[in-house]
Amino acid sequence: MSQGIQEWNRKQQRLMLVAMFSVLVVSWLNILLSFVEPWSWLILGLQAALTIISIALLTRFVLRQRDEYWRERGKDPHHPEL
Repeated sequence: MSQGIQEWNRKQQRLMLVAMFSVLVVSWLNILLSFVEPWSWLILGLQAALTIISIALLTRFVLRQRDEYWRERGKDPHHPEL
């Protein structure tokens, strides 16, 4: 079970690194390029892409957490009521 916990911790750390990296990049671009109109569209597109990626990673993380919860109880994660 400790191997599963280590893998879980690695996934949490990876999610946090992606989140922190995206926050730093967007903050840096906002400060640097906020006064130039053509760059504001690039920043907006980058923010949208990073938001979509972050939501997808968070969703995968939560679904894996839910599946692991049901597996620990010896039930099928997709049909726990059976």
